[in-house]
Order: sequence, then C-alpha cells, then structure tokens
Amino acid sequence: MKKTALVLSGGGSRGAYQAGVWQALREMGIPIHMVVGTSVGAINGAAIAQGAFSEARELWRSLETTKVFDFSQALQKGGASYTDLKEILASRLDEEAIRASKMDYGLVAVELLQRKTGDLLEPRYLWKEDIPRGQLIDYILASASCFPAVTPYEIDGESFIDGGYRDNLPIGMALDRGADTIIAVNLNAVGVVREEYVRRAQDEGRELILIESSWDLGNFLIFDQDYSQHLMRLGYLDGLKAFGAYEGSRYTFIHGEMDRRTLSTAEEAGEIFGLDPELIYSRTIFHHHLAERIEAQRQNKPTLKGLLELKGLRRDLRNLKNMRKAWSLEGLRQMQGIRQDICQIRAQLLVTKASSMVPSEARVLRFLEREHLL
Repeated sequence: MKKTALVLSGGGSRGAYQAGVWQALREMGIPIHMVVGTSVGAINGAAIAQGAFSEARELWRSLETTKVFDFSQALQKGGASYTDLKEILASRLDEEAIRASKMDYGLVAVELLQRKTGDLLEPRYLWKEDIPRGQLIDYILASASCFPAVTPYEIDGESFIDGGYRDNLPIGMALDRGADTIIAVNLNAVGVVREEYVRRAQDEGRELILIESSWDLGNFLIFDQDYSQHLMRLGYLDGLKAFGAYEGSRYTFIHGEMDRRTLSTAEEAGEIFGLDPELIYSRTIFHHHLAERIEAQRQNKPTLKGLLELKGLRRDLRNLKNMRKAWSLEGLRQMQGIRQDICQIRAQLLVTKASSMVPSEARVLRFLEREHLL
C-alpha cells in the first residue's frame, strides 16, 4: 500500500496555520501514514499522530505569549525560558496513545556537543520508538527550543536546541521511511531547508505537495488567540486549494469563476484594497467587495502630494523591516499598520489613475478598468 507522509516545518506561533491544513486534510479524507516535524511541527505532529484534532484546535485557540515564554530574565539567562508550555502539552498530548498509534511519528532536534574547538550542532532524527518512554514531551520541547530566543533544553545532562538549525522541513525522514506521497507544510520561518531532499524526492519519482502561505504569517514568537484563528483559516483554505477544491494563491476562488490569465492581477488588486483573505469568492462576490473598497477609497480623498511623499514611504518601509524582529503584540500591530498605509498609498494612486505613471501599478489599473471597476 502506498504511504502518505505529512511533513511539518518549524515556525513558532505560525504553527496555527498547520492546524488549519490538518483540518482540510481531515475533511477531504486524505490518509496520513506518517507525520514528521521540527519545532512547532513536532508539537502539531504529535497531536496528529494521536488523532487529537479537538485538543490541537483548542490549544491554538488558547495560547498566549505569556503562557509559552518567560522573557523576564532573558538577559540574565541568555534567552527566554518556557513557562507553562510543558504542562499545557502534557494535558493535551497522551504519550501512550501516540506510541500506540498506527501512524509513524518522528521529530528533529539538535544536540549541542561540547568540544574543545567550540560547540558542535548534531542533528538528532528520532522516531517515537527511539525516544525513551516518559520523555516524549521533553524531546518535543527540545525540538522547539528556538535558540537564542529560548535557552537550550536539558535532557539527562544533554543540551538541545531547535531542530530548525539543521533541518527545518524534514522531508528526508519521510523518504527514508518509504513515503510515496509527501505533503510538506512550510511556515517559511528562519531555519535550514535541505534542498537536496526536495531534489531526491523528485529524482525518485515521489509525489511532493508543498503547502505554504502567500501571506506573511507574522512574528513567530508572538502567540495571540485572534491571530491564531486567522492563521488556522488561511491554512485550511490553502490545504483545500492544494488538492484542487478551490483555486487562487492569496485569495480563494470557486473553480472557473476567474480568468486564469488575470487571476494574479485580481489578487494583487484585492490585497491593495484590503479584501478579506478568509472568504471564499465567486467572481461576482469578489468584484462586489472590490467595488465597495474602491468607493470607500474615493471618499477618503487624501491629497496626492501627501501620498507621493516618498521620504515618508521609505521611512515606513525601513520601519517595517526593522520591526520584523519585534517581540511584542504591539510591534505586530505596528507592522500590520505600516503595510496598510502602503496599500492605502497604492489604492489612492489607482483611484486617481496616477498609477498609470508607475509601471508596476499600471497592470492593476488596466484590470480594474477592464472589469469596469474604475
């Protein structure tokens, strides 16, 4: 019988997206024979191996940054420490159920080996049968210790850090286990993606389905209940699109409703005018929402001189780049605010048709004119 593997990358709070993909796979009846993950992918993978969908969904609906990390002594300790995360996982994950599951489960952690020449990072690829009984959650937390933001995790005198330092998307584990189809969910977080395993999957004729978001999934250290709900919805829709239930990249469209030649331009217009990526659109509904946003933009009537103040735009872009490392929820909101400001500028250039002078915007303008939206 052919085997299907689910491979889950690391990515901290972005892991809510993977829970949404899992929901889509469940609803479509996609069989999963093995699941492997790194960091938060190891956490989600354990829940999947256990079949604990309700517990995983409730976990992502309840997590807040203060429940996961303690930053109060980060400077003194050289990084944050986990607060209640071990207890939270222990209350939702059943080690015996995971071990008894017919589904293979594996994870990646990195051991810090002390040598006279300095620290060496040794990847540890572990299947559930390789992990000592009673220590499964410890090894999951070891895989998720995103050093240097979090201090190394200690197990029996050995130090471990995030598996993403050596293999953030462990496709190789699935290949070695004999997977014929690999569904890889990449959160596009910092970490090493082993491209040689991608090439190996292709060379060996394995089916590789890559699922990743076209949207920025936000700061991986910030856990927020409302934002997790948003990420789960995006993951759910992308999971459905990956198997042909819908089409689109940033947005989700019913099949055949949008001309494929103009789909990417339509999506760009949707992003500029702030359409909701959580909805499923027909062509008529998409155009209706777009027309409403265009009319609202016309009513704003900001001065063109102010919109074309490139110095301010450059400052905002610089601030956006700098705030990618922000650890606070307020920092995340500021990043979103700057993105909205930039889209506001682009939207006003379009409704005033000043965008005809900007080659990168002219394509969107032509689409809006052709669809009689401007």
